[in-house]
Amino acid sequence: MSSSSSRDSLTKDFERFKRELPRDFPAHVRDTYRIDLSAHYLGQPLPHPVGKGSGQLSLNTGQLETDADAGLAFAVLKTVIAQDEAGAQSMAAWAIHETKMKVERRGDGWTVTWKGRGWDRSFDDYLTLVRFGRDLTRGGRLLTVPSVKYHLPRLAEPFRDAEYAYTTRALAEAWRESPLLLEKDFSPTLAGDPLADEKPQIRRCTPTCGWR
Repeated sequence: MSSSSSRDSLTKDFERFKRELPRDFPAHVRDTYRIDLSAHYLGQPLPHPVGKGSGQLSLNTGQLETDADAGLAFAVLKTVIAQDEAGAQSMAAWAIHETKMKVERRGDGWTVTWKGRGWDRSFDDYLTLVRFGRDLTRGGRLLTVPSVKYHLPRLAEPFRDAEYAYTTRALAEAWRESPLLLEKDFSPTLAGDPLADEKPQIRRCTPTCGWR
């Protein structure tokens, strides 16, 4: 495709699809522009790389249903704070309802500063959301991935194994079939501590989170 015909096609498609993309837009892009949009996330094939990260827009079934209907490829659920069997959370201070967004002018554009926290409802409610996402995933409508903020210890501090074990086991049981895809959230904002931004901490925690 020449540069002029490509521009013409882009202009035409912009006017045609500025309100809503075609349902199978990856096929349209492939046929029209010879670009393959297929991708992978956590080893799973995706028709395209357009999805939704963890946050305020992925915390209820209605949002996930809308995402599936809109043709998103994946959605990462709001981050739940790990707990032990008794419900105790070492990171409980961040299982609160506090989300702030500030939009500011910067240069010729805008910048968005986002301050978020974790899941502030019950763990049972989160498991219900996970099961709903599981069904969307099984049906091929939307790859859904739970997100967890586990205990992040200092280098000399032991891991709170009970939180890791109970939370991960409950999520696996809710998902039922292997594999359970999971996002481990190291967000400094969620952690509330610079530890979440230090490489030695991340390196120490990553294999632990993967095997406990």
